[in-house]
Amino acid sequence: MRWLADEADGRRSIVQKPNTNASADRSYDMYIRPSLDTKDEATQKEPYATILRQFARTLPSFDACVVIGYSFRDPHISKELVDFARSGKVLVVLSPTAAADFKSNALRDSEPREESEWIGDGRLKYMALESGGQKGAVYALNEKLDKNRIASTISTIKSAIGGDMVIFKPLTAGDI
Repeated sequence: MRWLADEADGRRSIVQKPNTNASADRSYDMYIRPSLDTKDEATQKEPYATILRQFARTLPSFDACVVIGYSFRDPHISKELVDFARSGKVLVVLSPTAAADFKSNALRDSEPREESEWIGDGRLKYMALESGGQKGAVYALNEKLDKNRIASTISTIKSAIGGDMVIFKPLTAGDI
């Protein structure tokens, strides 16, 4: 499906249409900009609601997830990522403040409250998360993504994941 803007009768609306070749109607591809609404309101509106449903539905099918530059201040997204790690999966967070952001923001409202501490110091830290007998891992890579050190960063992420890493293109509205 594709998200399109449609201008009919002088009014602009957002429509969702199947992925097909260009049609003769007035619809055109649209750029989805961040919303100025509060997060809770925005995530219930389209196209955000569909994107978040797709994210929540797809995430469990992966063994590892790499999050770059995320502060974990959005509880509805953070919950999905914490649940992912608790389900025996590997979550890698890359940010100059990765460890602090995950501990203070992602685990802030978690029940039961996580008592785990970070293991390691400096560049890469590790925290185990457990639920229902399944043990997952969170790795915090405390650095800025730097194009001059990308090979080193990818190598560190691969070692945290413990295997091959497939880099996916970002999910777009056209992929839904």
